[in-house]
Amino acid sequence: MSEKLSNKIVFAYGFGEFALGFLTTMGVQYISFFLTDAALIAPAVVATILLIGRIADTVDVPIIGIIVEKSNLPWGKYRSWLFLAAPLIVIFNMLMFTNFNVSTPVKIFYLSAAYILGYVFVNFCSTGRFALLPTFTSDQNERAKLASARGQGGSLGQIVRGLITVPLIGLLGGGNDAKGYFYTVTVYGIIVIIGMYWLASLAKDYDKPGAQKASSQRVTLKDMLTQVATNKPLLILMISNTVILTATNILTGFNMYYFRYVVGSLLMMSIYFPISFGGGFLGNAAAQFLAKRFDKKATYNIGIGFWFLGMLLVYLLAGSNAYLFIAFVTVAQFGFGISNAVVPAFFSDTADYGEWKTGKSSRAVNMGLVIFPIKLGVLIGGSIAAFALAYIGFVANTQDPVIINGIRTMAAVLPMVVSILAAVIMYFYPLNREKMESIQQELKNRKGVA
Repeated sequence: MSEKLSNKIVFAYGFGEFALGFLTTMGVQYISFFLTDAALIAPAVVATILLIGRIADTVDVPIIGIIVEKSNLPWGKYRSWLFLAAPLIVIFNMLMFTNFNVSTPVKIFYLSAAYILGYVFVNFCSTGRFALLPTFTSDQNERAKLASARGQGGSLGQIVRGLITVPLIGLLGGGNDAKGYFYTVTVYGIIVIIGMYWLASLAKDYDKPGAQKASSQRVTLKDMLTQVATNKPLLILMISNTVILTATNILTGFNMYYFRYVVGSLLMMSIYFPISFGGGFLGNAAAQFLAKRFDKKATYNIGIGFWFLGMLLVYLLAGSNAYLFIAFVTVAQFGFGISNAVVPAFFSDTADYGEWKTGKSSRAVNMGLVIFPIKLGVLIGGSIAAFALAYIGFVANTQDPVIINGIRTMAAVLPMVVSILAAVIMYFYPLNREKMESIQQELKNRKGVA
């Protein structure tokens, strides 16, 4: 399509990210608390369920990408998956937050299966949405506009969900938490379907059946592993980014337990989430100015420094004071926002480095790897939080001051300590501003000679 992309499509693309986040957030931020406190499953078993599910969620990403690329469905190669996967995401999320009166082994089986399948279809939906971006337009400014709309939709969704989720669970449950989770997921599922179906409908004239031919250079898992093994800056970046995302997901795994058992009020989360996510939003904005004054590596480490400071203050001063906890975590999230904002640019640099070193462009492989630290961070961080609860002897509805103090300590110390490792790893990242200017100039010279 040669005409200018309509604002309706740009808005719908951002709304798609806003909408899908309503269910992906439930599976990251609320599932552990539901399993221990509503379904009454032992923390060690919960940790195992989430570990298995998140491993599957990470491993299936390249496989799903290959399936989508090879597909030739009747409503278009990419948009078809939005139509097909969205209802299945909702169905399996409803099962994920259902507490059937069955034996514990049966309950563990169906909850594990629902968790795995729910995220399999989330990944089908996400792959289809990402593939639609270059399908909509080849204009670089319009692609940047779509990417920006996606980021804005995601940030706005975090704030809205933070405000309404906990009160909505209480309102819809009427005193029954399990019922409240189920009905909340059902309401959120309607939003997901509206968002995915609207975007898929608007893509009708861009993603026509048979118009998108299978790529002759398919990205396989082997390609990804080879790229990581031979590109030192990429390997360092992925490890460091995985570690800092692990730190943030450890905190996510403890959030509800902190407010329920340390503070004594889950409703405070409706204040905590929008304020702390607002800190991350401000960090994203600050990163643009810091990256101009310093290089990306320094900006990234400044962000980690703020994260460490925020979590240190939580450990030293917050105690059971919800307002201090919120304030200090907001400082930490401001730091994470700074670090996270420059990550895509790092991946672009490693792509240029790989082409400079090998003489072959591997940009698609590099950019495809952006999602892996995110998935691994959820996998590792969520599992650490779940196993840490088992380690301190957590049981639902506990009033044991030792366990409650353990929750308070773990929620601050683990994310703080892990973040130090991210900074240490990033110290060895070799691509500074001067090095990248030299690499990019040489690549231009090669192309000029060719």
